[in-house]
Amino acid sequence: MSGPWRHPKSGIFYFRRDTPSDLKRAKSRLKALGIKYRGEVHRSLQTRDPKEAQRRYPKVRDAVDSVWESWRQTLAGAPPTLTHTDMAAMVGEVTRRFVETHKATPEFTPPPLPLQVPPAHHFGQHTSAALEAVSEEERTDFLQFLKRFLAANDEQRNELSRKLLADYAKSGRFGYFLTDIAPALAEGLKQQVTPEAQAVKDEYGKPITAVDEAQLNLLMLSQLAEARGGLEQTLGLDYRELNQLEERLRALPPFEPGTRKAATKTTTFSDIIDEEEKRSRDKESLMASRRGKSAATLKKYRRIASEFAAYRHSEDATTITPGEVTRWMDHLFKAEPRPSRTTVRDKGAALQAICKWGQRQSSGQLYPTGLPLEHLNLPDKEEVNSAKRTYSLAQAQAILKASRNETKPERRWVPWLMAYSGMRVGEAAQLRPEDFEQIEGHWFVHIKAEGERTTKTHKGRWVPIHPAVIAEGVDCH
Repeated sequence: MSGPWRHPKSGIFYFRRDTPSDLKRAKSRLKALGIKYRGEVHRSLQTRDPKEAQRRYPKVRDAVDSVWESWRQTLAGAPPTLTHTDMAAMVGEVTRRFVETHKATPEFTPPPLPLQVPPAHHFGQHTSAALEAVSEEERTDFLQFLKRFLAANDEQRNELSRKLLADYAKSGRFGYFLTDIAPALAEGLKQQVTPEAQAVKDEYGKPITAVDEAQLNLLMLSQLAEARGGLEQTLGLDYRELNQLEERLRALPPFEPGTRKAATKTTTFSDIIDEEEKRSRDKESLMASRRGKSAATLKKYRRIASEFAAYRHSEDATTITPGEVTRWMDHLFKAEPRPSRTTVRDKGAALQAICKWGQRQSSGQLYPTGLPLEHLNLPDKEEVNSAKRTYSLAQAQAILKASRNETKPERRWVPWLMAYSGMRVGEAAQLRPEDFEQIEGHWFVHIKAEGERTTKTHKGRWVPIHPAVIAEGVDCH
């Protein structure tokens, strides 16, 4: 839906948009990361006036787009979420090792460590405010649960903590719970994890998100509690419960250490520019750039990429999106002193170029679904009167006359060579005596594009020396 939507009963206008398809496909990962995912976003524009709704709509749209962009960045930088199979395999392996360690001497099975009560500041304003927003029934139920938790002994508190995290935090009914209380309980449960559990996590060998780890700890501790009960029963020569547990464990997926692929290395803007610089300089390598990029261009693009990275707080080139580049360009244009639209356009185009370099360098693997800035909308160039940027005849005469008083060769002759040949300042300044050559009585200069010397077109050319420059006394020998 595009534009404000008017509620048929209240007449109040709303912002309504479906969550982008790429985020819909990643909803399970978003939820695993503790992000509240919804298939459609509703935001009240708090007005019944159509014109005012149209005015407020873009601000809300940009805010929602910003949230979605942050989700994408979170997904790009977060470790892969654990699958149910991953968790089942790890829980099974931990429980098997625990049973094998203590089966011969069940009387020495260690009890779980007591769980500490979360500090008072964890029951803070987020919880109080959120409790006021839920139904009376939910609020009463939750507060009663907390009272039981605070009054419980160590063993009861461990069980209540697992239930509290599983029933409330996982369900998402109390989003504030993850902010205020769950971190303390999750950290407490993490301290209860047995050496076997920590060893299996280490052998897994890949990062695990905090939310996944909390859920994994819950499952592990639940199974370990059952294993402790089975081992305790064997003290009375009753092995039925333990045998049933071991039978269930054999049916779980096998644990295979380090089978998950390592996360892809982040590619930064600096990485891309460094590789482009390498290809521009090393003409002997297989992937050498035929024309190459000048040092000035690379320096300029580094500066622009650095400015953009500072704005978005990330140098990761893999997560760049058109939305954040558009917002950055808008931010630049509103700054003081205000730059021209052409300047802002050039900076956006530089980011486009860097992404293209990275895509080419990676043979299309950097952005598997296509260049992210391919359809970036850039500002139009401002029309500039070239006469305002060109030397007047009087100015040119003043410069040429002033050069006659200079003693350094570059200050004496570069202005004259530029004025009578069309050379650029960089081309004239890098000339050497051997570049001048006389052919059939006429002097020419060879402007070269090789080694450290370059031209805008990356090609060399021969330029005749104008008689006026010869008459001025230039030494072509």
